[in-house]
Amino acid sequence: MLKRYILEAEGLEFYYPDGTKALDGLDIKIEQGKKIALVGSNGAGKSTLFLHFNGIFQPANGRMKYKGTELRYKRQDLATLRKEIGVVFQDPDSQLFSASVFQEISFGPMNLELDVSEVEHRVNTSLHQMGIEALKDKPTHFLSFGQKKRVCIADILAMEPEVIVFDEPTDSLDPVHADEMFQLMDKLNTQGKTIILSTHDIDRVYGWADHVFVLKEGKVFAEGSAVRIFHDDTLLKNAGLKVPWIMEVYKWLQSKEVIKANISVPRNKEELFGLIK
Repeated sequence: MLKRYILEAEGLEFYYPDGTKALDGLDIKIEQGKKIALVGSNGAGKSTLFLHFNGIFQPANGRMKYKGTELRYKRQDLATLRKEIGVVFQDPDSQLFSASVFQEISFGPMNLELDVSEVEHRVNTSLHQMGIEALKDKPTHFLSFGQKKRVCIADILAMEPEVIVFDEPTDSLDPVHADEMFQLMDKLNTQGKTIILSTHDIDRVYGWADHVFVLKEGKVFAEGSAVRIFHDDTLLKNAGLKVPWIMEVYKWLQSKEVIKANISVPRNKEELFGLIK
């Protein structure tokens, strides 16, 4: 089947004002409708790349494409692009700016010049999707960190984008809420949305992602299925990444001849436990 790429970067270069080269001729293709993970050490270029996806940053060299069309950095074009590609930032306080939750979530749909009833419908729908209906009239500055994260996601959902980018979505969340975040991303993906995330939570990424890109020093260092990437000890060492615990246990069981070497690699703990029954 022919792959359809929704986002493409070709030869991206980007410099910060202090001269730091954050992207160094980066090439990447994001397949439509997939669950995509970007991993790599701090400073690898993940967040910088995300800000190119919806035109917040413009590259010094290279180009971005959305659905095969090169991005143009004109106001109307960027407004259209940001309706289709939503970015949920790592720090919710960098995204929230309205006085109340309702005002915050309604801001984007109102800028689309939708009628009042449609704006209210989108706000209420996104509140329901995030399970935060009770926060509708709350001041945003009174919210907990986790509540702010949910409001930020509701912000994006209200725009009904095709692509949602999550920058470190489980940062500062406890394990239960981190699990809920990945369940939400799964649900959004089943609705046809392309989900892209960066995270240091390798254990969760291993069982979740359809495709993994490893970034290093502003370039794509490696890419492939989660099994291929996380089965390669040399690659992980060179990229400064750890081995997921499931892969580590799987290899140990093989070394002790508890399971056969040709058995398929497990992607989650249920599959792993099934091998040793």
